[in-house]
Amino acid sequence: GERRVLTLLFSDLAGFTAASERLPPDAVAHALNAYFSRMTHTVHQHGGTLDKFIGDAVMAFWNAPLPEPAHATRALACAQAMQADMQALRAQWQGTAFEHVQLRIGLHTGEAAVGHLGSHERFTYTAVGDAVNTAARLEGANKAFGTGVLLSEATRAALPPDAPERAHLLWLDTVVLAGRSTGLSVYTPCDDAALVTTSLALRQHLLAGDWRLALVRCADWQAHARLLAPQWQAHADQLYARVQALAEAAAQAPAAAVQFSARALDKS
Repeated sequence: GERRVLTLLFSDLAGFTAASERLPPDAVAHALNAYFSRMTHTVHQHGGTLDKFIGDAVMAFWNAPLPEPAHATRALACAQAMQADMQALRAQWQGTAFEHVQLRIGLHTGEAAVGHLGSHERFTYTAVGDAVNTAARLEGANKAFGTGVLLSEATRAALPPDAPERAHLLWLDTVVLAGRSTGLSVYTPCDDAALVTTSLALRQHLLAGDWRLALVRCADWQAHARLLAPQWQAHADQLYARVQALAEAAAQAPAAAVQFSARALDKS
């Protein structure tokens, strides 16, 4: 094996296990085959290496075994294409127990050990390391935000500075994933340019500790959500409450070091 920077993708079907409990095994196998066939084709179309299936989860990565300079860009495009595939599958599954199953995807970029791993009797080509664990945790973190794709700051930073994809990444929060001690910023694809701009400005004000301007941006997000993006209303309200608490703490103790703290997410 070797150490290499990879962009890793984990996907999982939310609600699939519960739906499977009400069906015979052959019906479950048929649905999984349809799902895996589509996802495998899409990963390969985008130049990814399909690592393995884990239950109803898919693990893939980019930049190994062959070098791929645009690994982050191709992985993000693959994640979005997989969501389009999932829409087609849900249409195909109308009237069955799987019609409301959702796909969650986590993306992270980092250094991993990649190569053949296993025993003398059986081995496989795979990637291991903290970056792999982070990608897997990001998949599960979608549940906290109600998102379908969640990517880390590291994956966003790996995109070219002038990449058009950057203009479609909404900053959501700084989170501490289960089993970790440090926070990381997380993003999700979003076609609402005004909301993306608001979120990025909010993040900059939070990093600078400018609570007054941060509250203004939170209020902008709330107003935008009320009119055009109701799916973000609860999230905007939560951000406003957190920032307002920081502003009040800073006003009561001006000399104290008040910082925007990462939101802890549990494993569930």
